[in-house]
Amino acid sequence: MTVIHLKDIEYSYKANTPILDIEEFKIEADDSTFLFGPSGCGKSTLLGLIAGILKTSKGELQILDTNFANATAIERDRVRAKYIGYIFQAFNLVPYLSVEENVALPAMFGRTHSLKFSDDSEEVRYLCDALGISQFMANPVSELSIGQQQRVAAARALFGSPKIILADEPTSALDTDSRSDFIKLLLDVAKSAQLSILFVSHDLSLASHFCHQVSLRSINRARQ
Repeated sequence: MTVIHLKDIEYSYKANTPILDIEEFKIEADDSTFLFGPSGCGKSTLLGLIAGILKTSKGELQILDTNFANATAIERDRVRAKYIGYIFQAFNLVPYLSVEENVALPAMFGRTHSLKFSDDSEEVRYLCDALGISQFMANPVSELSIGQQQRVAAARALFGSPKIILADEPTSALDTDSRSDFIKLLLDVAKSAQLSILFVSHDLSLASHFCHQVSLRSINRARQ
C-alpha cells in the first residue's frame, strides 16, 4: 500500500520560480526512507507539503486516501492530526508540561490511543518505557537534556500509532553515538507499530539505518 504519493507537484513561494518540482515520489506502508540534501534545498518545505501545512501549487499529493492538492485546510489538518506524527528539528515541546503531558498532547487534537492499549495513559507509559524516558514522566521537559527531550518528541509523534512519521533533522543537536542510538530506538518502535518513516537530514552518516535512501536533488527538477 502506498501511503505517500507525489505526482508532478510544484511549490513556489508566492509567484516566484518553483523551489520544488517533483515528477514522482512514493513511500510504501511500513517503509523507512532517508531523504537527504544540503541545507536550503527544500527538504523541510517538502515535509511541510506532505504534512499538509503547506499546499502544492500544482500536481497531485496523495496522503493515504486523501489528495492534499484538492483538500481544504480543515481536511488536511484532520488527516495530519489522526495519521501523521511529526518530529520537529526544534522538538516544539511545551516546556511547562511534564513528559507524560507532552507525549499525550495528540489526544487533545483527536488522535486516540492505539487499540492495543486500554487508555491514553497506558500507551504513554509504553512509549516512554520503549524510548528510555519512563523515569522522567512526571518531570517538566525543561529539566531534561537535549537527548531526552528528543525522545519525548519522538514518543509524542508515535502516540496513537499514526500511519506516517515525518522527522525533520531531529538529531542535529546530538553527538554521533547518541544519533545512532536514537534512530535505532525510533525505527524499532515504528517497526513494531508498522509505521512508515520519512526521515530528513543532511547527514549521510545516518543513511545506512534506513531501508531506502533518496537524494532530494535527484528528484527535484527545480534544482536548489
